[in-house]
Amino acid sequence: MSDNDPNWLDSEFEGIDDIEAFRNQRGFTMRHPALLLAVLAGSIFLGYKTWPKAAYFFAQPTDCGVLIDRPIFEAKEKGSAPPLIHNTFCKLKGINEQLSALATAKKDGEQPFKGGNLETKADLSGVKYYVKLAGANVVGVLPADREDIMRFRERKGGLTGFEFDEPGRLIDVSQMPSLAKTARVLRIRWAIPDREPLYIFDLTDSPKDRWTDLLIVGLMAFTALLAGFGLLRMARNRA
Repeated sequence: MSDNDPNWLDSEFEGIDDIEAFRNQRGFTMRHPALLLAVLAGSIFLGYKTWPKAAYFFAQPTDCGVLIDRPIFEAKEKGSAPPLIHNTFCKLKGINEQLSALATAKKDGEQPFKGGNLETKADLSGVKYYVKLAGANVVGVLPADREDIMRFRERKGGLTGFEFDEPGRLIDVSQMPSLAKTARVLRIRWAIPDREPLYIFDLTDSPKDRWTDLLIVGLMAFTALLAGFGLLRMARNRA
């Protein structure tokens, strides 16, 4: 480029006949209605499927009562005990009635136990205990590395009699196909017939842990808005 050359601008764009075509090389998706519709439909679908998980972020605990008292309530009047509703965040008072518990492996697949030696908090990170609670067909899921649970095991030599009164996620396994294998193991372990309902009360699942699902819903909503804006702009330009 030279300041003394009056035609320097033309030389810069030599070989480009259509400046508008050059500018339109950007935004491939934003110029194709079929792709915009696909993006819009896909983002709405993913947001819709993720919302039930994300909505749990805003859950407030309901009252599931004292589990060990349920047979007393039911004996007096059928249906008088607090309802156990699938996929709710509720406060439950429960006690482990069994002499043993089932323990999951660590996240990397390694077994946490060391031949009778007491495990450290690091050993138990990611490990969950499944315990049968007294009063109903409810299996509690406890975080093995929680301080009070570790102290109870150390003091008592096991989890028999461990009691809690706190909120958690209540799951009806019959409504969660992904838990079919887990349900079979639990039914066999504690001799719970297939015809009877089985619930899992998970103390390791908290609403505040669902912020990633909420973020996905937000991103999908933003993507849908962009795609909708692109379609609207395209329609206005063609009108």
